[in-house]
Amino acid sequence: MFTAPSTSSLTDGQIAANLALTETRLAAATKFTMRYECFFSTILLGLVKQSLPGLGTMGTNGTSLVYDPNAVCDWGQYKVSFVVLHEILHVVFKHHLRRGNRDPRVWNNAGDYVINALLVRMGVSNNLSDDDFRTASRDWLLDYS
Repeated sequence: MFTAPSTSSLTDGQIAANLALTETRLAAATKFTMRYECFFSTILLGLVKQSLPGLGTMGTNGTSLVYDPNAVCDWGQYKVSFVVLHEILHVVFKHHLRRGNRDPRVWNNAGDYVINALLVRMGVSNNLSDDDFRTASRDWLLDYS
């Protein structure tokens, strides 16, 4: 399931350590979700986890949770859990189904603002949220961006 980063500068031991850390952080994010956000855990457990070295982040297409193992290693556990919940909410809000002809970058950014604001209201604070968009809907943001 986990693939080694395509970085020739890492030794086999470093690659193994990064993969172990990635697996540990994703497992901890899953446990956190199951314990504190059980509804969302049902969605998370249905997503296929796919390693995609070089992506630089996490993402979802509604059926898979793709992640860059290097990014997961660089982030702390709190950020990994936050981003996993963030990606789950993209699925909950069916963002992958509702984009239509809209600009993918604008659509994703608008959804990110709404999702991060919701996570703050849920008590999962993070400095990624912008208070100006706490009450905005995704469609309102697209109409006025």
